[in-house]
Order: sequence, then C-alpha cells, then structure tokens
Amino acid sequence: IYRNTTQAEGQIAFTPAVTFPQKSTADLTWGDVDRDGDLDLAVAGESTLQLFENVNGTIETTPILDENVGQPTALEWGDFNGDGFPDLAVGQGEYYYNSIYRNRNGQLQTNVNAIWQSSNRGNTFDLAWGDVDNDGDLDLAVGDENKGTRLYLNDGGDLQHAPPAASAITKSRRF
Repeated sequence: IYRNTTQAEGQIAFTPAVTFPQKSTADLTWGDVDRDGDLDLAVAGESTLQLFENVNGTIETTPILDENVGQPTALEWGDFNGDGFPDLAVGQGEYYYNSIYRNRNGQLQTNVNAIWQSSNRGNTFDLAWGDVDNDGDLDLAVGDENKGTRLYLNDGGDLQHAPPAASAITKSRRF
C-alpha cells in the first residue's frame, strides 16, 4: 500500500510501501468490516483469505483473519442480509464453490459454514453486488471463465440463480 502524501499541486508523493505476508494475491477489496469509519483490507490468494484491520488510518500488517478457504480468486463486500454489516462474497478457482461469509457485528464468520454457496464450481474472475430487481436487497453477479456470467437474485437472504432471460451475457473475460 502506498499512501498519497501529495501536498503541492503537480508534485505527487507517496510514503514507502506497506507490505503484507501474502506471497501471491488474486484479488483484494476495501470494506469497513467493523463499521468504525476506517476501511479494512481483505486479500485473496494462495488458498487463503486474509483480513487486515485499519486502526485509525494505519493498516495493521498482521492479519486479524487468516483462513484457508479453498482457492479464492475474487472478493466483493456487500450487505447480503441487510443487517448493516458488509458480508464478503468469495469467488473460487475451478475446484471450489463460491461462497458468502457473514459479518456478525464486525467479525467475519469464516470458521463456520458459509451463509451461501454456489451450486456449481467456478473459476470465477469477478463478482459484483447490486439490487438488480429493485426489491431492496443485494443480488450477486458472478463472472466465470468459459461459463459466462450468472446472476443470483436475493430473495430475503436466499440467493437463487436467475433464469437465463435475466442476463443476456453469455461469456466473460478478465482484461
């Protein structure tokens, strides 16, 4: 992480890099896990999901969460169950199922069963939350290599695969 310390127009400056123990990174995403006003960092890579806490503007380099969750390839925060805390959707490599992990009062629950798991294995490149059907809850779009983009509609905390007519996208590719 490089912190922007630019003070004068036209003179861009950054602090020295903050590094983390992860050897390789597939994806990362910012989210205020504990709702303290600071953005925390979730990192996916090498079979682990790590969460680094932001304490008053400083990212800790020792993870508060370091769990083996398969082969994570994509991450996206979204309040799936409407409790005010961001939950984490985790896209997986080809041998694992995509999952959503609940954030219970600022604690990401990865040591228990996921609150949702896809019905088929992925090779997921990207995930995106959005209220596609305008019913007030977040729906999930999943982009997989060679399997197209799938849309899952959230019906009161239960994600159901949308019929093909709901999404005309048939192939996705990461650039």
